[in-house]
Amino acid sequence: MLSPFEIQFHMEGNHCVRTIHPEMNAIIQAAKHGIRIEGSDLYVTASPCWICFKMIANAGVRRIIFGEFYNDDRIFEAARELDIEMLLLPPTQKQKP
Repeated sequence: MLSPFEIQFHMEGNHCVRTIHPEMNAIIQAAKHGIRIEGSDLYVTASPCWICFKMIANAGVRRIIFGEFYNDDRIFEAARELDIEMLLLPPTQKQKP
């Protein structure tokens, strides 16, 4: 029996097949609205997955700034080969009230 989470998000192989990743959405929306992103910087919460990285590279993004590692270290070697800068932001400390 499927959990409510699995029904809502339709999980297959630990991935939701009813949605797209935000990196893909950003590239698609830029193309849809005629916004050139070649040479741009991309800010993301976590490093992109392999499929998103390939889309990002093909779109001409030159720098990816991310807050944490996600799951696929192949992106780092490919980024070096393609001269795409990968910048991990330092962790921030929560401020006390």
